Amino acid sequence: MVTSLKAWRIAGLLIAALLAVRTEAQRAPSAPDSILTASPRDTAFRNWRNEVREHGRFGSSFLLMGQRYQVLVVTPMALDVLAPDSLVVRHARGCQPILQYPDAIIDSAAALHPWAAFDSATAARPTVAFTILPADPVRIECGRGQMARFAAITRGAVFGVPPAYNPVYDATTAELRRDGELIPAILTGSAPVRKHAIRAVVEDETRQVRLYVPVEAFAPYDDGRTAELSLLVSSPGDEAPDILRLPPDLARAVWAQYQPWRARQLGHDGAPPLDTLTLEFAEPRDSVLRRAHAEYRAGDWGRATSTVLGRLARLPLPNKRDVRDGMLLGAATFVAYGADDDATSLLTDVLEFYPCLQMTASAPEEMHRIIERARPKVRCTSVSLPLVAAAGIVPGGGQLLTPGRRAYGQTLLLSTLAAFAAAQGSHAYARAAYDDYLKNTGSTITPAAADFRRADLARNIGNALTIGAMSLWGYAAVEAVFMEWRHVRRIAEVQNVGTPRALRVSARAVPNGFAVSVGLR
Repeated sequence: MVTSLKAWRIAGLLIAALLAVRTEAQRAPSAPDSILTASPRDTAFRNWRNEVREHGRFGSSFLLMGQRYQVLVVTPMALDVLAPDSLVVRHARGCQPILQYPDAIIDSAAALHPWAAFDSATAARPTVAFTILPADPVRIECGRGQMARFAAITRGAVFGVPPAYNPVYDATTAELRRDGELIPAILTGSAPVRKHAIRAVVEDETRQVRLYVPVEAFAPYDDGRTAELSLLVSSPGDEAPDILRLPPDLARAVWAQYQPWRARQLGHDGAPPLDTLTLEFAEPRDSVLRRAHAEYRAGDWGRATSTVLGRLARLPLPNKRDVRDGMLLGAATFVAYGADDDATSLLTDVLEFYPCLQMTASAPEEMHRIIERARPKVRCTSVSLPLVAAAGIVPGGGQLLTPGRRAYGQTLLLSTLAAFAAAQGSHAYARAAYDDYLKNTGSTITPAAADFRRADLARNIGNALTIGAMSLWGYAAVEAVFMEWRHVRRIAEVQNVGTPRALRVSARAVPNGFAVSVGLR
């Protein structure tokens, strides 16, 4: 019996050792395990990245919260924004009064650079990085801004009340799947997590994982749909990985950050466009967009699109018309060079606000097809305004005549009829109460003054209900005409967008006669 117990113990130790070796083998490396050979495309991306860095902030980061993990999603441009040590110092100083640690911890937090080698290896690649850390069970809100907090997370520095090390919450590897298919990682790595607790710094075996994937994983489909992206995180204490689903809006935002770079590459390899562009847009008010339109008219379509999309990524945004025309200019350029996925992404965003968009006949045919595929199901027809006004004779009749608003029209009709019916009932009660007042001889239990007050109150309520019903009737008639008029204007605003400019002839009076001017419109 003792021998068998010893045998079982030895077998258990061997299995534990094998599992430990297996876990260690599966853990992401602490240093880049490959040398990424630079290509001309990488050199061009590095140059563009340096250029946008010089112009200020460009790039957003996104934080996902799971049950066991928190994931910071960043692009190289977002890493540039979060790189300054001053951001980490700001966050550490904000947490200092709560956690009561000395100034030396602030300086040491700024000195953390666990991903320097990995970021250097992927600096010239259009990638997206996922930084995966254990979730904070009790997070301290230091009040120094979201960007400072994200900058600390990129260094593996967390602030709060961290739990003791638990392998169940320790990420070892991660992978990204697009519609269930594995996306090959460009690089993956592991680094320690530094926990800033009350009056102390905790450095245990807790690890973080960073996964670098190609940006093409975030590309939309031809019909404008965003792929279903899932991040699978494995830990040594659990056989099944955690699955974190990326919101579609996050995928679209990440893809949009790279579109200025993708536009810059159009035509730079000597490839001619597949189609010609004769679209014309109104001169924008924004100075950067005016420069982009000048580049477009000069024939440098790719740079013009890059300038437009780079401007739209910065606040404050231009007015709505300039934003719409800029995105349409970019979509037309992408279509002309066969980059339909980028064009679909831009047109889907435009159709979200202008669902009845109709491009001019001179726009590329593929652009028309993409618009029809991505157009949401909305009403792009109109009803004659005199007919809507005439239908207003019936309460809610204008809404009942308008497609898509019939339920609202029924509500207005029933509400108006109910108000009229209640008014009639109140008036009938008032007449009965007044008759009781007239018949009151003073010998009844109810005083005559009480009958009169009941009649007067019921009459006032009936009058108020009648006024309310008439007001609701009038509101329904006016609202139906106004809403249909506004709908007609919205449709007309986006008809034949991009129409080529034509000659405009105008005459004006001058002191010695008339002058004629000729220009383009």
